Amino acid sequence: NVSHLSCQNNFLQMTGIGGTCDQVSVVHNTMVILANEPAYATFAVSGGVTNVILRNNIIVNYYGTPACDLYYNVNNWNYLTADHNDYYTTGTSTIHSLLTDFTLASWQAASGEDANSYSINPPFVSLSDWHLTNSPQLSNGMPLVPAVTDDIDNDTRSTTNPDIGADEFAPSSGNFDGAMASVDMQSTLCQGMQPVNVKIHNNETQVSMTSAVIHWKVNNVVQPNFIWSGVVHPGDTSVAFPIGNYFFNGNTSYTIKAWIALPNGFPGYNTANDTAQFSSFVLPAVNLGNDTVICQGNQLTINAGNFMNYLWSDGDTLSTTTVSSAGNYSVSVTDTYGCVSNDTMRVDIPVADLGPDTTFCSANNFSLSAGYNFVSYLWSTGATTSTINVNTSGTYYLTATGANGCQSSDTVNIVVHPSPNIDLGNDTVICTNTLITLDAGAGYSSYYWMPNATTSQTALGYGGLFGSPDVVSVFVTDSFGCTGQDTILVYGKVDTIGVTCLGNSLVLDGGNNYTTWAWTNSSGLIGTTQTITINVPDIYTVNVVDANGCGAAGQVDITSITGGPVAGFTYSVNGLVVTFTNSSSNGGTYSWNFGDATTSTQIDPVHTYSAPGTYTVTLTVTNGCGTDTFTQVITIAGIENYSNAGFGFSVFPDPSSGSFSVMLSSDVAEHFILSVYDETGRIVEQKEIVVRGEMKIDFDGDLKPGIYFVEAGNSDGRITKKLIVQ
Repeated sequence: NVSHLSCQNNFLQMTGIGGTCDQVSVVHNTMVILANEPAYATFAVSGGVTNVILRNNIIVNYYGTPACDLYYNVNNWNYLTADHNDYYTTGTSTIHSLLTDFTLASWQAASGEDANSYSINPPFVSLSDWHLTNSPQLSNGMPLVPAVTDDIDNDTRSTTNPDIGADEFAPSSGNFDGAMASVDMQSTLCQGMQPVNVKIHNNETQVSMTSAVIHWKVNNVVQPNFIWSGVVHPGDTSVAFPIGNYFFNGNTSYTIKAWIALPNGFPGYNTANDTAQFSSFVLPAVNLGNDTVICQGNQLTINAGNFMNYLWSDGDTLSTTTVSSAGNYSVSVTDTYGCVSNDTMRVDIPVADLGPDTTFCSANNFSLSAGYNFVSYLWSTGATTSTINVNTSGTYYLTATGANGCQSSDTVNIVVHPSPNIDLGNDTVICTNTLITLDAGAGYSSYYWMPNATTSQTALGYGGLFGSPDVVSVFVTDSFGCTGQDTILVYGKVDTIGVTCLGNSLVLDGGNNYTTWAWTNSSGLIGTTQTITINVPDIYTVNVVDANGCGAAGQVDITSITGGPVAGFTYSVNGLVVTFTNSSSNGGTYSWNFGDATTSTQIDPVHTYSAPGTYTVTLTVTNGCGTDTFTQVITIAGIENYSNAGFGFSVFPDPSSGSFSVMLSSDVAEHFILSVYDETGRIVEQKEIVVRGEMKIDFDGDLKPGIYFVEAGNSDGRITKKLIVQ
C-alpha cells in the first residue's frame, strides 16, 4: 500500500505489482516481464485507489498467454489518469479491468484513457539492455508538470516532446555526433594473433550513444565490420573494446585505421572526428630454420638470433645451443619490446638399426630392416633394398647412406633353428577290425594329437567307416619352441553291397570274398549269410571278415521296395525357360534328354532353350529293379510372343554390361510390372510403374554375365525380351 509516491526513470524487471494506491505518480519508466518470469501483469493496481497517474511509460510483458500489461482492478476509472504509454504483450490482452480483457483500442473506447498511447514492441538494444535504438512513435511523450528534466542516464530530456520510457534516446531524424577516439593498442605490436581495440566518444550534449558500426582496415585491407552496442553518455569516452582479431607477422610495418559510422543509426555531424589510426613496426620472431639432418658423431650449433633473453628446451639461456643427438629443440625468446616468440627445430641423425641378435624357427618368415628412410642400402648379402628376408643362420651387415651423404652401419647375428618336419605317412586304408599306431617321432618337448587329445609320441588311428576317413593330426614343439604338424586320413576298408530286384523284395549281397558276414538294420542283427532278402525300407549294414582276418564294412540306404520305376513329368513354359516337375515313382537315378543335345541328372531341372521350336523331351528312370522311360513333345513359342499387349516395349543396350534401360509406350495410363528373370526363371529385379505416353526406366542392378529375360506386363498381356549381359 503506497501513498504520495513518485516513481520515474527506472528500468524495472517486474514480477507483478499490486495494492492500494493514493496519490501515486508512475512516469518515464521502462517496466518489463521477461519470458522466463511467470507473472500475470507487468503493472497491477487493485483495492482502494484515489489517484494514480500513469504517463510516458513503456510497459512490456514477454511472458505470453494469458499475461497482460496493465491490471486495473478498480471499480471507478475516474481515479486513473493514463496517457502516452506503450503497452506491449505477447499474451492475450493488453489491459485487464473489471473482469474484462481489453485491447488498447477497446480500452481507449471504454475508459477514455490512453488516447495517445501505443501498443508496439519497443526496439530495445537487447533483452538485457533496455535503452532504445530509435522509434518515431516513442519519441512523442507528453510534457509533465512538474517536468522530468533528465533520464535514467542523466541525459537531458526534451521539454516539449520527451521520449516515452526511462531512456531519452536519439531523435528520429537528423544527425548524431559520435567520434572515433583512438585505436587503443600497445605502442609496439608483437607477432601473432592479437585483438584490435578502439575507444569511441559521444560529442552530443543531451543524448547517450547506444549503437554504432565500426569499420576498420589493416594496411588498407578491409576487415569485417563490428556492430557495437552499449551506452556512452554525452561528452564521455568509452573504455577500450575489441573490434576483431588480426595476425601480425614479424619484420613488418602495420597501419590500423578505424572509423565510426551510423551512431545511434544516424549520420554523424563531423566526419573529421570519425576516424583514428595507429601505426607500428612488428619485430621479427625467432626462426631456427628448417628441420635438419646431421651425421652420426657430428654436432650442430643452433642459433636463435639477436634477442634480449633466451630459454632453450635443454635449459640453455644463450643465443645458441649445440646438440649431438636426434630430437626436437625449442627456444623461447624475448625481444627489446618484451615480445615473446617461440620456435622448434627437429634434428635427425640417420642411424641404421637392425635390432638385437635374433633366433627364430625356419617355418617362420623373418626380415631385417634398416630402421630409417635412407637413400641407398648395401647388405652383406649383396642386396640393395631397404629390407631383406633371411632364412639361414649367420651374421648380417648393412651400410646405409642418407640424403645428406651420411653413412651408418649395423650388424646383427641370426640363428635359424629348423622347424620339426613331421611325417605321419600317406593316407591309408586299414581293416575295420584293427587299429593303426601313428608315430610323430622322438625328441620333441611336447605332443598333441587330435581328435583324441593324446599328448604322447604315438597315437592310435581308427579307420573311418563307409568311405569317410578318420582325420588324425599331430602338433609338436621342440626345445627351441619351434613347431611342426602333420595330418593323415585313415579309411576303413569298404565292402560294396550288391542289390538285386525280385519284384516286391530285394536281395542284398555282401560279396563272396569273405568268410563271415553280419547284417544289421535298425532292428539289430538280421542275418549272417552272404545274401539276405528284404522287403522293408531301412539302412542296412554288413560287417565282413576275409580269410586273413581283415574286416570291412558296407552300408546301403533302401528307401523304397515297390518294384520297378515308373517315369513321368509335367512342365511349365516361361519364354525360353522351361521348368520340369518330376512325377516318377520308385525312382533311383534320373536321366533327362531335352531334345536340343543337352541332358541333366537333376530330379526337377529348369532348362533354358536357345530358340523357339518343338522339342522331344525324354526322362529315363532307373532303380535296382529296372528302367522306365517317359517322353513328351513340348513347344517353345518364343520370347517375343504376347497376347493382345497394346503397348510398345524395348530393351537397350543389348548386349549390356550389367545396367540397362527399358522404353515403354502406352496411349492411355497403364499400370505395368517390369520383371527381370535369370536363366533359372528366378526374379532378380522387379519394378511397378504407371506409364502414359513414352517413358524410359533405368535398371542399375549390376547384373552378372549371363542370359536374362526382361518382361513387361499389364492387364492386356505381356512381352518378354531376351537380354545378354557380358
